Amino acid sequence: MGENRNYHSQRIHYFRCALALIIFNTKRKKQ
Repeated sequence: MGENRNYHSQRIHYFRCALALIIFNTKRKKQ
């Protein structure tokens, strides 16, 4: 169960990083 929780937290971390990267790229394109 501990491994499953760690895997889930890693997915959330990866998703947040990817989302931040997309927002950063869209902001650069607008400028």
